[in-house]
Amino acid sequence: MLIKPSVQVCSIGYYTYQNQCYPCSPGYYCPNGVNEYICPPGESAPGWKYRSCDVCSLGYYSSYGGSIECKRCPKGYFCPRRDQEPIPCNIGEVAGEGNIVCSKCSLGYYSSILGGSECLRCPPGYECPTVDQAPIRCPIGTYSTGGQTICNQCQRGYYTTYLNSTYCYACPPGHSCLDPKLCPKPCSVGTYQSEPGYTSCNSCNGKCSTVNRLFECTSCIQAKAHNCTEGHTVPIYTCFMT
Repeated sequence: MLIKPSVQVCSIGYYTYQNQCYPCSPGYYCPNGVNEYICPPGESAPGWKYRSCDVCSLGYYSSYGGSIECKRCPKGYFCPRRDQEPIPCNIGEVAGEGNIVCSKCSLGYYSSILGGSECLRCPPGYECPTVDQAPIRCPIGTYSTGGQTICNQCQRGYYTTYLNSTYCYACPPGHSCLDPKLCPKPCSVGTYQSEPGYTSCNSCNGKCSTVNRLFECTSCIQAKAHNCTEGHTVPIYTCFMT
């Protein structure tokens, strides 16, 4: 009668090979003192003599068997499963390290790349109507101070003739600014504007407005009317200072 040789049984954390006991290798576990098993994806064994593998914590991953460590999910990625590779955040979303989900950028912020790790504030002079596209320059006649989804229209009596403006200019005295996209228009003869920030000029009501003093009216009593030659006239309210 043949006697089957007995199998050497080692302590837990060890395995048997040719009737010798060996410590369980990193990335493996030895639950019964006989066999050595590889750690499955999503688990790891960082040292020797492991009787079981450690499950990766949330925000960490191990995408292959026999891992000796679980890696932290990197910036710009999310790790919903412990046993899969990190997934890049969509455009308009971001994530720091160790995240299981990505976060959408707030209004007035944006991320225009895959795998973004930081939402950027919409810069002054630009608008960010959506969180997933690069900033757009403010059109002429509008402005922004930063962090805006849409540029502001210049208020009445103000203007800007530049793209991506950060503020609007007050219409200067002696001018009118009806359209915020156009340069100030000088008051015509017979009209004036003494204050900044107006859309129209005022009538002089019988007084004169000289060409070089459009911010105030000059009385024709104080000014000298143009001496016309015979057969010629000049426009009404045309005066020349003495």
